[in-house]
Amino acid sequence: MLSKFFSNLFGVKAEETKGTEERKVTGVTTKTFNDNFQKNTAKKVATENGIEYISKATGKKLHSNEKYVNQVYAVKGNYILLHPANDGMPTCPIEWYGKFDGENKMIMDNQSSFKCITNLSDIILQMVRLYAKYIDDDMFIASAGFAIRLDDEVCPDYTGKASFVLTDDAIRNNKVKPDQVIEAKKYFLNDFLDHFIGWNFGVAVKSNPQLERELLEFNNLVISKGLREDAGPGFEVWCSEDVQHYDLKKA
Repeated sequence: MLSKFFSNLFGVKAEETKGTEERKVTGVTTKTFNDNFQKNTAKKVATENGIEYISKATGKKLHSNEKYVNQVYAVKGNYILLHPANDGMPTCPIEWYGKFDGENKMIMDNQSSFKCITNLSDIILQMVRLYAKYIDDDMFIASAGFAIRLDDEVCPDYTGKASFVLTDDAIRNNKVKPDQVIEAKKYFLNDFLDHFIGWNFGVAVKSNPQLERELLEFNNLVISKGLREDAGPGFEVWCSEDVQHYDLKKA
């Protein structure tokens, strides 16, 4: 399983994410080597593709007595890490807050697969196209670093448009050794297809024929290049009316 490979690749065990906002395919520590592909950064990729960049979108925690919900502030009031309900770890639900009339009020949570973002399927299509563009390059794109900027007036129970944003965690080139290129490529591609999209965004995919078509084409492309593998099972993977699974073929 690729999840097992990830531990071997980076020399660490996958961390539990209870009480945290970040999807923990991030906690890696490896020596950086002087290889050209390792110089690629999220900022550079964002600039090349006309995507907004922000270094970090992990919000500051609220001081609350809530033990089973991870409550955080939206970064700068309108940036949110696109951390889906299912991340494969025993993770608490996440709620993003802002200050409104001096009070903390919830902007959105992640338990409804971000259906409040009216152009969510277009944002996911951007993600698919980004992966497809670099399929033949030594580019290691991690969905755990994807974020959004809320484009309409931010308010409690937000409904409106958003823009796709890359954070530093979205490009992991500096974490991959030259002899790990193929397996790292497989890991990040299949994590995106199976865990990020497959466990969470079935509703968004099925709502947009163009997205569904390009997603299936991309999945077939990954298969044709011998990079498609089962990303592995996770803990506490669930579905609801909004959180619908979307199964993609493995080979």
